[in-house]
Amino acid sequence: MLREVDVDALEKLAPEHDLVVVTTGRNSFTRLFERDAERSVHTQPPRNLAAMIVTGMKPLRETPYPALKFILTAGHGEYFSMPYFDRIRGPLDCILLEAIPGQGLDRFGGVSTARDAMERLKGVLRDFSPWVAERLEGASIVDESSWLTGAFPPTVRKPVGRLPSGRAVLGMGDVVMLNDPIAGQGLNSASKQAHAMTEAILAHGDQPFTPDWMEQTFEHFWRTEGQYITAFTNLLLQPPPPHVLGYLGAASTVPSLADTFFTNFGEPQRFWPWIVSPEETQARIQQAAAA
Repeated sequence: MLREVDVDALEKLAPEHDLVVVTTGRNSFTRLFERDAERSVHTQPPRNLAAMIVTGMKPLRETPYPALKFILTAGHGEYFSMPYFDRIRGPLDCILLEAIPGQGLDRFGGVSTARDAMERLKGVLRDFSPWVAERLEGASIVDESSWLTGAFPPTVRKPVGRLPSGRAVLGMGDVVMLNDPIAGQGLNSASKQAHAMTEAILAHGDQPFTPDWMEQTFEHFWRTEGQYITAFTNLLLQPPPPHVLGYLGAASTVPSLADTFFTNFGEPQRFWPWIVSPEETQARIQQAAAA
């Protein structure tokens, strides 16, 4: 059954079910879950975001197949374009602009129409990446429901939420791990949390789902995967340290390094511990270059 759910609805559902799981980080649900100050490194949005689904974008010249395009503009932010398939319209492109607040890419304040959003994007690319701007010459945003702008501080919350009655509910997905989209980890993280939770529920059998069990279930996921998903996302939001810039530069000419970087997006824990060690990162670069 599908229906609107708010906190009052959760109060009715909780006594009727062994376990209630809250997965959306919107509306009034976030106030049920305490912010984890130790794990939440951001208090302000690190990026102002603009996202859009685009039709009429010219194909990449670099590859004979659709591919993700990523441009890092140091001190200003990031640009992503990627293939997108709509079940009705077919192949399209999705664009995400991550603008550091107050810097050169941050031009989407006050935009109110798809046409204006596209014109702002074209202006940004003409100024910062003119070799990409020509791909958008005949492009447009699909419709008024196919774009958005916004900003939020990435936040980790404690997994046990308390309803006004005192009953406990379990958080999952964005409600407990809200990451900036720069690393593409939102759905990835939620899917992994759902898998880990399913395994924990099956292993728990007929025992009650207590707040302690909820905390232990989330802590296990955090230790094995969650902390790396969050740390990798935060790493990309900061100015890259010299050894990471060195790796990215080497990856532009050494395919095996590029393959490793993009493959690890699916399992960010594979970056650790070498990604935070200049010595280990340099050793990987040298080993790959000599192969």
